[in-house]
Amino acid sequence: MSLPPRFSRWIAWFVLAFLAQSWLLISCLDNVVIHDQDTAVQQAAHQLAVAATPLLLGHDWLGLSVLTQQMAAPPPVLGEEIMDAQGNVLTGAGRVFHQGLRSIDVPVTLQGQRLGNIRLYWQSEPAEQVLYQQAGTLLGLLAIDITLLSGILLSALPLTTASRSSALREDTPAALAVSRLHIRLDDSQGLLQQMHERQGLPALKYWHEMLEVIASNYGGTVIGDLIPQGIWVDFEQTDPVERQMAALSAAMLILERCEHAGTHPMPHLRLGLVHGLQSQSSQLQSCAVRLSQSAPPGCLLMDESGMLPLLAMRSEIDQTARINLGSELGIHRVLRLHRLKPEFQALIKHQAQQLRHS
Repeated sequence: MSLPPRFSRWIAWFVLAFLAQSWLLISCLDNVVIHDQDTAVQQAAHQLAVAATPLLLGHDWLGLSVLTQQMAAPPPVLGEEIMDAQGNVLTGAGRVFHQGLRSIDVPVTLQGQRLGNIRLYWQSEPAEQVLYQQAGTLLGLLAIDITLLSGILLSALPLTTASRSSALREDTPAALAVSRLHIRLDDSQGLLQQMHERQGLPALKYWHEMLEVIASNYGGTVIGDLIPQGIWVDFEQTDPVERQMAALSAAMLILERCEHAGTHPMPHLRLGLVHGLQSQSSQLQSCAVRLSQSAPPGCLLMDESGMLPLLAMRSEIDQTARINLGSELGIHRVLRLHRLKPEFQALIKHQAQQLRHS
């Protein structure tokens, strides 16, 4: 039995499509892997820039040296350097100035002011390894095309209107993302009320200004006043790694600073952190509020949806749980933590000490 004309045309199109896809894949092997490596290196450089910002701001060269030694960059990064705004090398680690290594520079800025520069050295993978990595993709592509072709041969039904509209549908532009941190005061002992009765408003002003300094150091914006119901800190950096790491680091620094309040007493804090799209701002706000309500004193609850895996890798997670946030929000998987991994928490403690003496 001969195939209908439309099936013959589809078979021809699939053969041509597979040949074109195979040619494009083989011709772009090097570019695909190099782009993936470039992305990984750029993310590592942005992470190092976020961690180095407060140290450059405080001219803490020893802290920078510890940072480069402890903050090991992932492969294929082989070396790293931190320079001041004039290009002078302040510290470095790994292999640098080696022939054949590629390099990438990322500026360290704060509120439009250039504080320094991060330079990472790395080496591309050989062409043979690139070929092996992409061979599986080519086989998978062939399997998909064969499956689709078999479906056409076994089907006698024409394409539906829904199928055609789905094939012609265009992607919508990606919405801007935001990380929202809600800070709630656990004032069960009435410390804030006592501060008001004793005219302790300077202490409240001190902590509000402290939150603004911490948020500003990590590119965040404080919204509202310091009241028991909570205060907001929003992070809107365009790079998702920089934004989420900045929000998490700021939260840990706030907890560390308030844990050692010194001469300025402060109630325990409950923190809720969420990541998502600005178009879902209302839902994110409700979720962050419920998380801060559910968090134990001195801890952070972070919603796992929209979160990059890197954040979990950098954190010491006390518990992973599923929490019902209400009928509108449903059940969310959250992480409970109060500190980062030791090598990163050491930097947080160092920054907290600098803030106590500032």
